Amino acid sequence: MKTDEPEQLPEDRTIVFDSSLSLRPEKRPLPNSSDSVRGGGGPFRPIKKRNVDTRIDELRDRKAPGDVLFSGQEQRLDYLENEYELKTEIAKGGQGTLFLGIDKKLRRQVAVKSLRPDQRGDLRQRSLFLNEARVTAQLDHPAIVPVYTLNSDRENGLHLAMKLINGVTLKNYLDQVCMHYRLDGIRSFDEDKALRNRLEIFLKICDALEYAHSRNVMHCDLKPANIMLGEYHEAYIMDWGIATPIRVRDAKRTLAGTPQYLAPEAILGDPCDQRADIFAMGAILFEIVMLKPAFTGETPEEVMTKIRDGRRESPEHRFGTGVSRDLKAVIEKAMETDPEKRYRSISELSADLRRFLSGHAVSVRPDGPLMKVARWSYRHRKTSLILLLLAMLTGLGALAHSFYQSYRFSEAMRERDLALSAAYSICTRAAYQLDEQFLKLEHMTSLLAADVQYLLRNDLFRSRDGTVSCHSVDELRRLHLPGMFYSPFHRGIIDPSTLVYNVTPDTDRKTINRRLDPLSRFIPRLLQILLESPRNAQVRPDQLPTLQKEAFTEGTPAIRILFAFRDGLYAAYPATGAFPQKYDPRARVWYQVVEQHPDATFPVWTAPYIDSIPEIGLVVSCSTPLYSEDGTLNGVCAIDISVPKLIQELRSAGNTGYAVEEKAIVDDSGRIIVSTTRSFAEARMRRYQSSDEPLDFSSLQDPDLLKTMKKQKYGVIFRTESGEEIVYAFCHIRSVGWFYLEKMNLRRLLVGNAQ
Repeated sequence: MKTDEPEQLPEDRTIVFDSSLSLRPEKRPLPNSSDSVRGGGGPFRPIKKRNVDTRIDELRDRKAPGDVLFSGQEQRLDYLENEYELKTEIAKGGQGTLFLGIDKKLRRQVAVKSLRPDQRGDLRQRSLFLNEARVTAQLDHPAIVPVYTLNSDRENGLHLAMKLINGVTLKNYLDQVCMHYRLDGIRSFDEDKALRNRLEIFLKICDALEYAHSRNVMHCDLKPANIMLGEYHEAYIMDWGIATPIRVRDAKRTLAGTPQYLAPEAILGDPCDQRADIFAMGAILFEIVMLKPAFTGETPEEVMTKIRDGRRESPEHRFGTGVSRDLKAVIEKAMETDPEKRYRSISELSADLRRFLSGHAVSVRPDGPLMKVARWSYRHRKTSLILLLLAMLTGLGALAHSFYQSYRFSEAMRERDLALSAAYSICTRAAYQLDEQFLKLEHMTSLLAADVQYLLRNDLFRSRDGTVSCHSVDELRRLHLPGMFYSPFHRGIIDPSTLVYNVTPDTDRKTINRRLDPLSRFIPRLLQILLESPRNAQVRPDQLPTLQKEAFTEGTPAIRILFAFRDGLYAAYPATGAFPQKYDPRARVWYQVVEQHPDATFPVWTAPYIDSIPEIGLVVSCSTPLYSEDGTLNGVCAIDISVPKLIQELRSAGNTGYAVEEKAIVDDSGRIIVSTTRSFAEARMRRYQSSDEPLDFSSLQDPDLLKTMKKQKYGVIFRTESGEEIVYAFCHIRSVGWFYLEKMNLRRLLVGNAQ
């Protein structure tokens, strides 16, 4: 009698998930006497987990469709024009031409490969073309391009219609990856992720090749150029034209193919089987991982000799990144010179790669004890995290106990750290302000140079009367212009309303006005640059007369602005007649520093040097190249910066008080460019008699200090000098590549901080 009640299962039966994806009852054995409860519980028996993929294994064990048929007579074929409409040509090769076609019935786009007209009468080429069509048509796999029809035409041509793949070859893809790495640097990209993506592509090809081998087909010409990548991450094996059966009666049959991917046994003329394809796949894997070919040479013979002798390229990444030893071992196994030592099937190769991607040990390189622990920790991350947390808690407990035992010492160290942190913070801020000041001057110079360069090339508003607001050095010495006055800062008579210029014997005098005319229009802007050169300068129209008076009386960081051309013509602002009569800008440091950097497109800083007007003293210059339209150096635009003003900046910046013994700016070679110490400051601020006087810069006496500064860029170093503990705080000034350095007495610093 049937009822609607569900059938009740006995208590000793359970429902399990079968590999065939159906529910079935499974008999569970009853516990025997040995499994009875003893002492509150029975023995623990681990349950072996089942494999859910057994259904796929069952499908693989079923009878295959059979071997691919290679033989066959050429038969009468339907005409291509009856089924397809040819459009544009896509590509052309040695055997055929590829066209874009339209299926007249289904209106879908297809790729039509046509045998070249000059090969229609070649029986061998026709046989290869038909062989490719028949083999490809019998291989039904997602990674093998489907063939739609084989057609002829009225001129006895052969045409193969297949799926149109919108994409690129693996070779082109790898070339693009290398190009990006070469142009932008590999550190700009996530190479680990990119490698995993490339290996996933390789595994798709492995699956397709495994299917082809199961159908008794060897590809015989595997290479990146014959692997196509689609726009939706598809991967296809192309060009089955020289594919051959794996199992044939003729045991002496050898292979043809591309020299770089031929197996050694094929080169030696020995019998070949599917392991020749595996060797080619190993070479492709080498190229995918290392981003370079496994074998190189000037000629095919040289390449094949290297393959025969097993002389591969070094297994190192082309761009220097690390490659896993497991992955190298897989490549080594796939490319063994002896076929007996290679993977026996492509499935073994793909299985090892999948183990590698999942974090398991590969078969060719079993794990040692330590590596097993590491892999176990990675796979059991939760358990490992708990153990790690327990270890951390234990360590924290021990650390807390240690802190408790050394409380007084910790308090003293805390006070010391607070004082050092405060001092270092102030030092860092001072370095940042200096860096900001240098960057500001760089930016001003760069913008001015760009505008001047553009106006020199494209000056559409030249003075109609042929006059420019410039005067030569001789004129300023002889004339007394209305705008001229004495500037204590510039140590002479200046005129902020005009430019001064001069020439050298080789100056092209015909083009002087054409070059000075654009420069003279920048006079208001040049004045603005001088007024805005102080760090906290704010120039407002109502304050302009006052700021201008202070700038030319007390001075600004920027002394003057210079322009010089390669024929010796130069101009300066503000105008002054104090320049030497035979002044040649090309012999000056601010011009030569640009010539020493011929490819520079950014401002370059000089070391301190004596100004051409010696009374001004030491200066540093920020120089920017001016290029002509053909890319050659046309001249230099520079801003002179006063070293005494930099010393004033140092005195007002950074830490102050009796704990500070010295503040300095040091270049990367250890020379002290600027210092607040009495002897150095007075020596550098004294008046010079000639711009040719030798300069003798002091240097850091501690080479280890300089080495540490160059390595760390920022930090604090302790030294003991004359029985006192000294603190050196240093920060990198990135804009000029110098260092800001403060030397402090630690004892005085702690006393001052306590007060």
